[in-house]
Amino acid sequence: MEDVKDGGPAFPVSGTRLREPFPGQLETWVEVKAEGLSIRDFFAVHAGDSAIDWAIRQHAEDRKNGRDDRIGLTNPQARYFYADAMLAARSKP
Repeated sequence: MEDVKDGGPAFPVSGTRLREPFPGQLETWVEVKAEGLSIRDFFAVHAGDSAIDWAIRQHAEDRKNGRDDRIGLTNPQARYFYADAMLAARSKP
């Protein structure tokens, strides 16, 4: 299985938060650490119709040039294809 570079967490949360007590309970502080969704997931979720169209056209070009052997892309695959392109663009100077 290939190692997917997901860009890390999009909205990480860590620290101490006050937990809302139930009636009759004392207030308590709890340690919170949540990574949330990855930047790759964030890009995929926010891929609009034009981004999906681009991904499908780019995939067809990659298939024609022998860089991808999948026959077609489903909507979620197209979204992640676009997200991977966005992550690649972020890593360029």
